[in-house]
Amino acid sequence: TFLVPNKRAKETSEQGMDDSPWNPVLCDLTTDVTWDEVSSNQGWFVQRMVDEIIDLMRVPAHIVSVDQIRRGSVIFDVKFALEPKCLDTYWAQGRMIAPSFDPTIDCGDVTPREFAEELKAYVTDPTSAIYDPRQKERFRLLGTVISAQSFTKSEPLRFCIDNYWLEFGATVPQGEACPVDPFKLYTMSFAQLVVALCMLLLALSAASRCFPRFTVLYKMRPTDIMTAILSVCGTFSHWLFLAELKINPAHDIFHLFFLVSLGHLLACYAINVLVLRMVLVSYIVDTPWWRKHRRHCRLILITSAFNVRFLRITQCRLLHFDLFHIHFGTPSKMAVVFANMGLSTIFQDFCQGFGQCFVRLVWAHQAPRVSVLSISLACFNIIV
Repeated sequence: TFLVPNKRAKETSEQGMDDSPWNPVLCDLTTDVTWDEVSSNQGWFVQRMVDEIIDLMRVPAHIVSVDQIRRGSVIFDVKFALEPKCLDTYWAQGRMIAPSFDPTIDCGDVTPREFAEELKAYVTDPTSAIYDPRQKERFRLLGTVISAQSFTKSEPLRFCIDNYWLEFGATVPQGEACPVDPFKLYTMSFAQLVVALCMLLLALSAASRCFPRFTVLYKMRPTDIMTAILSVCGTFSHWLFLAELKINPAHDIFHLFFLVSLGHLLACYAINVLVLRMVLVSYIVDTPWWRKHRRHCRLILITSAFNVRFLRITQCRLLHFDLFHIHFGTPSKMAVVFANMGLSTIFQDFCQGFGQCFVRLVWAHQAPRVSVLSISLACFNIIV
């Protein structure tokens, strides 16, 4: 068994995503407040309603929220929902390597449907605390709820947690399609587009021997293009992973991961610059190729400082441009030099990929969204 569903995820899978009692619930509260009062300061009224419900029911702050305010006698659409992590399915290997980290440790055993029923009981009971004149200041908004016009709908929603490409944790009405996560779609599509274009160039290069029109592509090396571009993509995916760790920390230890990974990436940048300088001084500076193209190599050198494997693009022989046909020795000597340069990137990709695999295995979908792409590119740069 590779996946270990928690209690809530297990019941959801058994009863179906649409019928799960753990799904979010949306209910309406109609208040005797004028729209003019609310429209001038909607943020305050939303926060006030949430605070009063939390005070009344003693529920965690992340359980309740106000989805929207509608006209009428000012209708508050109140949503009860667990955090998406409570319904996620986690890898068994993650529990084995980090048994002390339980992402669902603060998830309760009360369903959102039960929270909604409890609030309804308070609203419909004329003797409840919200209608007590002595609690008027405490429940200023809940005390104005019109019980006969409230809870006219109790709309069950559902979480989008069952597909990698979907926006994790999004809530939609039952029967509607979940939104696609544009960040995952665009980043993964870019990497796939680079691979597809390089495969096309590889096919055209092979066909150039048979078709005279494609002779300009003869002896082109698309693998060097793909390796160079994907190496830089891998480095920037590591930085995106760091940014998401900082912006959306799912656990306090994410701050430690951020600091360690940041220090490692900065050290790798310094190593890349040092290796790049050593290669330039030892092999390239005294060549006619360098004296001719040194002014045009600035962008290539700056990019190579992030990942020295990008320098391989200078030997791809693209469209017979001399800039992409570097020569500072025999082909075997150049192959050895570029292979030695690639060793520095293993230190970067192996360490970063190992940490990202740990985060992905333990926290599943709560890990940064770019984690799958970043791990894939790290493995590609190590293997190829």
